Formats: sequence, C-alpha cells, structure tokens
Amino acid sequence: MKNLIKSLLQNKKYSSSTFWILALLFTYLFLKPGFENNINLEFFTKIPPDKIVHFSIFFILTIFALTSFKTKNNTLIIISLIVYGALIEVVQHLMKVGRSAELSDFIADTLGVFVATIFHKKFIKKICADKY
Repeated sequence: MKNLIKSLLQNKKYSSSTFWILALLFTYLFLKPGFENNINLEFFTKIPPDKIVHFSIFFILTIFALTSFKTKNNTLIIISLIVYGALIEVVQHLMKVGRSAELSDFIADTLGVFVATIFHKKFIKKICADKY
C-alpha cells in the first residue's frame, strides 16, 4: 500500500490529474440535488456522517493539491481550498434544489484542509522523501 501511495504521489502527472478528477467529481457530488438520507450512523460517533464525508473529501483534495502543486509556500493552495469549500456552501444555498448551506460543513471542510496540511508535512514528505 505504501508503494502504491508513493508511486501515485511521486508522479506529478498522476497526482495533478487525480486532483482535478477528484475536484470535478466532488464538486458534482456537492452540487447535485440532494435526497433524504434516513441512515443514522451516529451511534458510531457523535459526529454526523456527512461531516466526516466533508472532512475526508477536503483531506484527500488537500493531500493531492499539496503534492501536485508544490510551492515554497503552500498558503495559496490552503486558502484556495478553503475558499472552494465556502463557495460550495454558497452555491448550495443559492441552488434551492435539495441542498442547503451549513456552517458545520464549511468547518469540516476547513478542518480537513488543516489536518491534511499537517499530515502532509509530517508523513507524506517522508514517504516521498526523494521528491522533496
């Protein structure tokens, strides 16, 4: 598994392509008309499942963005992803098609970005040491 992750992240062509494919897929999923979800998984955790999904999506996007668009200062990447999360919520509010904007979704998105940034700094750089 480590070798798969390493090869995917080390090849800038693959990691940037994966980032854009995931960004388009996640944007579609965030903006497609919603449906009533009667599945309640909150007995596993006090955190609602949709917040875990938001956190995970932004964690994954951030890892691929930081790996694909390597700069000396990652601030622009981090800010761009946070703004993307805010824009998703604004568009969901404006669409009025089974979607609603939630501050808690935006907070989960932002936490995903920050945790992924720390994870990237501590672990991904070590996995792909020869790239950095």
